[in-house]
Amino acid sequence: MRTHDECQQRSDGREPVLGWRRTFGDADEQAACLDSLYPQRYDQLGAGRFRGEMIRIDLGGVIVVRERVNRRLMQTGSMGSPSIGWLLASEGRFRFNREEFAPRSAIFYRQGSEFEIQAAPSDLIGLAIVPEQLPHAARWLAPLGAPGACEGVRRLPETVQARLQHAAQRALALLDAGPDSLSAARAGTLRRELIELMLTVAALPRTDAPRRRGRARTFERAVLAAQRDLAADLAHRVSIEALCRRIGVSRRNLFYAFDEVLGLSPSRYRQTLRLNAVRRAIKARSHGAVPIAEIAWTAGFAHPSRFAAEYRRLFGERPCETPRRVLDPARRRPTAD
Repeated sequence: MRTHDECQQRSDGREPVLGWRRTFGDADEQAACLDSLYPQRYDQLGAGRFRGEMIRIDLGGVIVVRERVNRRLMQTGSMGSPSIGWLLASEGRFRFNREEFAPRSAIFYRQGSEFEIQAAPSDLIGLAIVPEQLPHAARWLAPLGAPGACEGVRRLPETVQARLQHAAQRALALLDAGPDSLSAARAGTLRRELIELMLTVAALPRTDAPRRRGRARTFERAVLAAQRDLAADLAHRVSIEALCRRIGVSRRNLFYAFDEVLGLSPSRYRQTLRLNAVRRAIKARSHGAVPIAEIAWTAGFAHPSRFAAEYRRLFGERPCETPRRVLDPARRRPTAD
């Protein structure tokens, strides 16, 4: 399956400099398009065929991205540049590092910040600054990368939210305005406005929930411990009871914890991560080099028919259809066999 890829170009025919719009039928392909900004991994949690869209505009050191997805995802990774992001629309829960993402809020990331985002079908806008492309503004941008800078969620005043959305939408609209629409003066004005807004957001006080205690804190610790254990070896056939003993919680409390923090049972969470791992392995293999059944068995799926049914339920296609999706590393976009 091919992406739809639109690039605005300079009028002199040189390389595209303004931006692109792409649609995707695979979560990994969408995640890979932002490797330079956000090295990350997408695990699909919501069942059904994935559809996504991404728009990226580069104003020369300031990048605006709009991302839409139709399935619930777990996004994990780290930030390559100081960034902020805010939610335009969502049909369900949206959590940043296991905290609810409230309406009219923004997430601020310092460079190198690690993140875990759990998103239902959603529509997000992100703004990233690439400091090395703005050497003249190094002192001005210093607060964004300072060791004392505090990443996390900010509650946006209504005026700041409106200005952010308006400026980002003006930048994104340039993609449809024609190849000669972005003059140097216009790009500079938009760039300065977006940097000022980003500094404004970074300076706002954090609005994270108060430090939780008691049961809520126990639940969070239990989920984190279980996530680490499960991620270390997804194919490990340890029972849920053994996992509970290892992290020191009862089976009932572990199920309550996963339901509250992730909205999934521990078994379903592990099964979903395994299926995503198998999907990546199928796409990464040389054509037909390793049988799909062997990849599935290595990941802990002992029953081929059950594996195939679970795979199709989650991704909306049979395992044998996935090898048709081949990611071209040179362009970070899929091509058909």
